[in-house]
Amino acid sequence: MEFGSLNIVKYMLFIFNVMYGITGVALIVIGIIVIVDLGRFSNYLSALIMAPPILFIILGVCIIATCIFGFYCINKQNLNVSIVFTLILLSVLIIEVLLSIMSSVSKDNFNNNLRFSLKTSMGKYSFEETDRQSWSTIQRKLECCGVDTPRDWSIIFPENLVPVSCCQNLPVELGALCRNLFDERIIYQKGCYNGLNNRVKSRLTIIMYVALAFGLFQVIGIVLACFYTYLLKNDQGSKMVRYKNRYMVVQLRTLEDDNLDFKISDRELQITVLNMIKSLHGDFGAGAIKTCFKVRYCNPTTKIIIFKTRHGPHQFLSSVIPFINKLQEKQIQLSTLYTGASMFQCYTFIQNYQKDLVRKITYSISEKTKEKMLNITNVLNF
Repeated sequence: MEFGSLNIVKYMLFIFNVMYGITGVALIVIGIIVIVDLGRFSNYLSALIMAPPILFIILGVCIIATCIFGFYCINKQNLNVSIVFTLILLSVLIIEVLLSIMSSVSKDNFNNNLRFSLKTSMGKYSFEETDRQSWSTIQRKLECCGVDTPRDWSIIFPENLVPVSCCQNLPVELGALCRNLFDERIIYQKGCYNGLNNRVKSRLTIIMYVALAFGLFQVIGIVLACFYTYLLKNDQGSKMVRYKNRYMVVQLRTLEDDNLDFKISDRELQITVLNMIKSLHGDFGAGAIKTCFKVRYCNPTTKIIIFKTRHGPHQFLSSVIPFINKLQEKQIQLSTLYTGASMFQCYTFIQNYQKDLVRKITYSISEKTKEKMLNITNVLNF
């Protein structure tokens, strides 16, 4: 059941990770759009206003990197890697919440600074080319004039004149100015302060709500990652218990006609061993070993057998092997060659052992016999 649950959560986490990577790309795109939009007015905006979209881009890059690490985590199925992935997701969520708070504070606290920046820049209009270009940009893009009203330009220009960028229709003459401050058909009447203020607030509001929305979405990922980590921990714990086994490599010898192949079923070997354990150790010994006791007769030619049992009760098995001396009405002898903690160790030992046997008699046997002696069957699914 837990293995099935682990696979389900794994696939759900994979789907989340794909969508998570898409949100990272979306954050980068939104951050770039906001920077390009507000960057034209950067002469009037403080670093606190431009920080959220820049952090948005950085956060998007971090999310994409986290997404890549997430795919590695899902593929690896390692408990420690999964814990690290969960902590990274939690850290990114905290950053998103802080970014949302920062955007909210920035859009509510920049008003006075913005007004001061506009008025200061207006005072430099006559002798600073940068300020002239900035005012030209803001008044054309926002279709506004002056800080609050077109009259603000009276400190710079006499006789109701305003910069050409205040004109709704640009004059043909180079360096011309516009007149008639109160004619809305000629001059933009709204002030640039309100226009820029509203624009900045709308962009920071977008950042704030997008960060909150992605943060809420990320909570799903954190829950999935936590559950995935929990299942991995249980799965690894169960494997530790399940794999505390002992594997014994035993060789069977017939006391008559030992050179001939000796064929016997795994079940017959198993019953013979269990009967001997019950005879020597009673029902307790038989019950203790029976839970996980399996037998594989790997090679009828070399007569190699593998016994698998739980660690602890394997001592009952070791003690009865020398006393098993009869199978199929034939006199036999069992010899323990190797005891290991894993099937891989036993498989490697059997391979090397059978190769050594073949090397010793290689000149006195046929190629077909060599193949039979090197064969190992029914081991991979043991």
